[in-house]
Amino acid sequence: MPAIQSKHLFDAAKISYFRQLYVVEGGTHNDTWRVGGETYKERLFKFMNESKVIMNKIREFNKKMQETTRAAELNSAPPINIEL
Repeated sequence: MPAIQSKHLFDAAKISYFRQLYVVEGGTHNDTWRVGGETYKERLFKFMNESKVIMNKIREFNKKMQETTRAAELNSAPPINIEL
């Protein structure tokens, strides 16, 4: 995609945890990886690793929130009376 479209997407993703813009001068849609060389590859792998770490933290947070919500629901539920 042209760099200007990448810039528009970057600007639109204001609240994204993963928001990064890296433009390879002279690169096109099909050869950015080649023109960018090792720097491109290093930045790509760094981005992927950071994204993985952030996603794992988000998953941990969500799991704790679900556990907390479940515990609160169990504690606030009315007692069940069973007559024999």
